[in-house]
Amino acid sequence: MIAPLLKTKFYVPPPRPNLVSRPRLIQRLDRGLRLGHRITLVSAPAGFGKTTLLSEWIASSERPVAWVSLDEGDNDAVRFLTYLVGALQGVDEAIGQSVEGILQSPQLPSAETAPTDRAVWVEAPTAALIGDVTAASTALVLVLDDYHLISAAPVHH
Repeated sequence: MIAPLLKTKFYVPPPRPNLVSRPRLIQRLDRGLRLGHRITLVSAPAGFGKTTLLSEWIASSERPVAWVSLDEGDNDAVRFLTYLVGALQGVDEAIGQSVEGILQSPQLPSAETAPTDRAVWVEAPTAALIGDVTAASTALVLVLDDYHLISAAPVHH
């Protein structure tokens, strides 16, 4: 695994003890998986319980989950990719092995002096990671919590 990473970014928050369960929304998330949907967006204003809903759903599911709690610092494409690899390796250590060395390369452009080069540079390891995920034998759910904090175009792409 790539180091050093802030491990708390990978923790799935436990369901709250005073949780108001949302069975209809849980059923919709389950239905999306059953129907083979590749992506599900849970969108609502702040404080509406998106993270709480997802933690309740995950607690009731048997599917492995890779979770990343995002923050403003994750707008750097290399940092975002590094945390994404770390989360995925929490489910399947083989995912992302092809990009670990690239992400730790001393030839990596500096975030401060060459942010555009850095964003372009990350395209090759991103393609390799997609290949790793596609080839993985483990079916998983990836949660990118607080994705609304991501504004950088290279991360969106």
